[in-house]
Amino acid sequence: MDKPLISVIMPSYNVAKYIRVCMESVLAQSLQDMEILAIDAGSEDGTLDILREYADKDERICLVHSEKKSYGYQVNLGIQMARGKYIGIVETDDFIEPDMYRILYEWTKENDVDYVRGQGAFYREIAEGMAAERPIRCPIKDEAMFGRVLNPHEHPEFVYSDRFLWLGLYRADFVRSIRLNETPGAAYQDIGFMLQVHIKAAKAVYVNRCIYHYRLDNTASSAYDERAFRYLVQETSYKESFLEELPAVWRKYSALALLDQIQTRFYQMAFSEHYWKGSIDDIEYVRTYLKDLYQRDVIRMEDMDPGSWAGLQLLLESPESLYDSCRFDYLAKTYGVRLLKKQIGETEVIIFGAGKRGRYCHMLLTAQGIGTVRLFCDNNCRMQGIKQQGLMVSSLSGAYAEYPNAVYVVPGGKYAHEMRQQLLGRGINEEQIILFDIAENDSLLRKI
Repeated sequence: MDKPLISVIMPSYNVAKYIRVCMESVLAQSLQDMEILAIDAGSEDGTLDILREYADKDERICLVHSEKKSYGYQVNLGIQMARGKYIGIVETDDFIEPDMYRILYEWTKENDVDYVRGQGAFYREIAEGMAAERPIRCPIKDEAMFGRVLNPHEHPEFVYSDRFLWLGLYRADFVRSIRLNETPGAAYQDIGFMLQVHIKAAKAVYVNRCIYHYRLDNTASSAYDERAFRYLVQETSYKESFLEELPAVWRKYSALALLDQIQTRFYQMAFSEHYWKGSIDDIEYVRTYLKDLYQRDVIRMEDMDPGSWAGLQLLLESPESLYDSCRFDYLAKTYGVRLLKKQIGETEVIIFGAGKRGRYCHMLLTAQGIGTVRLFCDNNCRMQGIKQQGLMVSSLSGAYAEYPNAVYVVPGGKYAHEMRQQLLGRGINEEQIILFDIAENDSLLRKI
């Protein structure tokens, strides 16, 4: 095969459940001039067989065996092997938009930059044909900056908000100057990579298009690994050699990102319903690290939102204080879910309202196995007769005629009282009406 325009590095380890969706999304790219470096770290769940199947069908795919079970090592190996002028990375439990690399390449080509980055979304599959997505935090706050050539040295705040290596397309001769930390596992090794990208790049472009879908429903992923605090400590140590030669503002934003990641891990620990005692030493390392920066005035209250500031104060008081706070927050969030389970049980459900709140209600009930949702009903006649998330939207009279004994759930909102009165006026009993007032939170969309 001639030298390709783009090399796509796809590190894998035991992702048989997701690899086909991922691979199909890469093969379906509108820009076809690419090689695919499928670098597997010794999968034992059938992933390798699926990769061999694809490699036999498409000469662009090169199947490579990694000697280490290390995401950093796999990506470094791919960068070393890549023959393309540009390099991208796709994690093999995710999937990408069909025009991802065409969009990024066109911006790279037109502007001769070190990298181009698009936007992404966190993705959680609730059931077949039903998924929840929310945008990944975007580093660009001023829309006028999209599509402009930027100098990352003038934006050290990107270290806080621009964290994921797979959102970008990198010029190969630029990215070969960067190495990922080759620690075991697959957590946080993009921290050091992205720090080096922001330090070393002279020109970059950010594109306001969602091009990447990052999966949250893979319970085997590093996001749910109890060794995550150890990985975070290893990556914090790795990036120190780069930070020590930079102005203090870079360390500030790096520390704020670390605080954010620590708080996220404490929430994961709270959701697991037990304190990860094997992580005590690693948590103490991070606590001491952040305490030192706080005492030296590198990070200050005015640098943080209220939640981050409160989290830092609790962590400095004691890790147990932060854990207890996260645990209380978890119990408060899940109280409404547990109450719904008692109220609804396994009965048939009609959701009165097919808008955003109604759709979230449907996803939550499905994710938690609460009742059997049969229909949406809605007063908006333009919605009636269409499907939302695989369910038909009916009029209230049509829903009642078919399911007079169902539980009718009313998503909270300014019209909730009027909707309840409408249900009572239709002849639906008080005991059949339930107000759904749980705030949207994707952490509640995984089984409690």
